[in-house]
Amino acid sequence: MQGASLQSYDFTITAGQTMPLLASGNYFLIKSSTGALDVRGEFGQAKAMIAGQGLSGRDFTKLELKNNSAGTITGVILIEDGAENGNGFFDLNLILSGSLIVRPEAANGSYATGAALAANTADTIFLPSANTNGAIVQYASALQCDGVNFGMPTFLYKSSAPANCFDGTAIAMGNRLFGAAGAGSGAGCELQAPAYIPAGNGFYFITSYGSGVTANNGRSARYKLL
Repeated sequence: MQGASLQSYDFTITAGQTMPLLASGNYFLIKSSTGALDVRGEFGQAKAMIAGQGLSGRDFTKLELKNNSAGTITGVILIEDGAENGNGFFDLNLILSGSLIVRPEAANGSYATGAALAANTADTIFLPSANTNGAIVQYASALQCDGVNFGMPTFLYKSSAPANCFDGTAIAMGNRLFGAAGAGSGAGCELQAPAYIPAGNGFYFITSYGSGVTANNGRSARYKLL
């Protein structure tokens, strides 16, 4: 590891504020953090990064850590300078060159039901009041098959209960249709990649057409409140 150096920096960032960090390197890793941060450097911006995530193989001379949450975030960031892949301090099985780490995070909440749901009626997965530091949705999937009409099953987040499928920020929306209206029709949706929900927002399922209770209806999600 000749020529490589590793520095550790503590941070405390109040709500909505940015902390400049005058440190150069080509790797950084958020070792610990009580919430998600946006990290900006000459490489651009990496959004909603949590503990265990970082960026490698990108030179920078300074970083800016931005707290977009409603509370104070504290933690530790590690910065390495001068190392090449396979010859540094960080675990390069977790950090791919030029890529964000994708490290499994243990879920602390789940949702699964086949209960009937009226059209444009939100089913609450977690309330905004439960989301004080942000959340990571790891999995979400829904299938609606009522044999009458196509619906638009949608997982979304908002600071209050949504009124319809477009009333909020959707992370998964109906993308699979089958059958014909009135003849065994159905629709489904599935989260394509883990999604971050900012603090102060609830997580909801809603559909544009009511779903009855059948063996073919179901929806589920798995998430981690930070």
